[in-house]
Amino acid sequence: MIKLLHISDLHLGKSFTSLGEKGKILRETQLDTFKKIIELGKKEGVVGVLIAGDLFDSNSVGRLLDVVQNLIKESGLKFYILPGAGEKGISGHDALVPGSVYYRESWKDIPNAFIFKNEDGEVFFDSENSIAFYGRPTRYGESPISVLEKHRDAKYHIALAHGSIAFREEFKDYPIKEAEIERSGYDYIALGHWHTFGDYSRGRTKAYYSGSPEILESGSEGKGKALLIKLDGEVDVEPIEVGRFFWASYEVDFSNDIDKAVENINKIFKDPPNTILILRLKGAADFHMLNELKTRLKGILSSFFHVNLDDRSVKPEIDISQYPEGTVISQFIKIMNEKIKTAREEDLIILRESLRIGIGLLTGNLDEKSISLEDYLR
Repeated sequence: MIKLLHISDLHLGKSFTSLGEKGKILRETQLDTFKKIIELGKKEGVVGVLIAGDLFDSNSVGRLLDVVQNLIKESGLKFYILPGAGEKGISGHDALVPGSVYYRESWKDIPNAFIFKNEDGEVFFDSENSIAFYGRPTRYGESPISVLEKHRDAKYHIALAHGSIAFREEFKDYPIKEAEIERSGYDYIALGHWHTFGDYSRGRTKAYYSGSPEILESGSEGKGKALLIKLDGEVDVEPIEVGRFFWASYEVDFSNDIDKAVENINKIFKDPPNTILILRLKGAADFHMLNELKTRLKGILSSFFHVNLDDRSVKPEIDISQYPEGTVISQFIKIMNEKIKTAREEDLIILRESLRIGIGLLTGNLDEKSISLEDYLR
């Protein structure tokens, strides 16, 4: 039996600015997860590690490149690496653009790294295991699945593609049609770009997203995975958990029992030290009440690795009579209330938050330095 390992979207070097100083821990964990994947590959005796794009979060890698290249070189495993893609295919992540990390001369000293850089697509052939690997750099608006003549001596045909399954109109950045998968003639397509695990096999072609090995944001179920691909006449796919952190979200309504909500949170999430919790707050509250509740929740949930309190859906509860007529703050409240009355539904969250933040600043209950740029723009 022949084995391969499929990963994508590790995004090494990602800043995780929303986590503050703990972002450094996540960056270190990403690298640890990559090391864990290499050890898994050795243990399973895989003949190749498939990286379907976005190994790095950007082309500005610094010393990180040296670390990763040494890990690859010293692993003894063959790596088949597909560059990722950025917005419009010209920037972002580790796209194959001028200045790309994959144009560095240092890759020439790593004979076990095979990088797909030919714009028309290219094939790497492993004669010992009779496997042909196909791939092409991602280009905005174009299908990333390479259409190449199949290698005549290969028993197995494996493709790498970084893009979106185009079953909805908005997925047109790097579109992959389901019919395209079915008629591709490949035995397996290692998909990248989407950060969650997914099976999009069609016809005789197996096609999977591995998802991010170390989860990057909420919305993913469980911890990150790598996919162990077994070739034995047919193709078998086994997801293996490799990630450390679990991102989760939970909603708390002020109108309900907060203690009960906290009790439920502690029951649901069994691994708080490795859980990044996004707590979405609902209800109505004035600035003081909201601030007290957030402080209390952070204290109660201190065992979690990180708790992000999302209060954008909280409706400001303001008694305008406590502010003298004609003052700056009373005029601000009136103006904002009028805007809120006539606002579109999609604008309400940011207007309510602006009102609450504005009152906090004008009353001196909120330090301007404590509000990040992200607070203003989210």
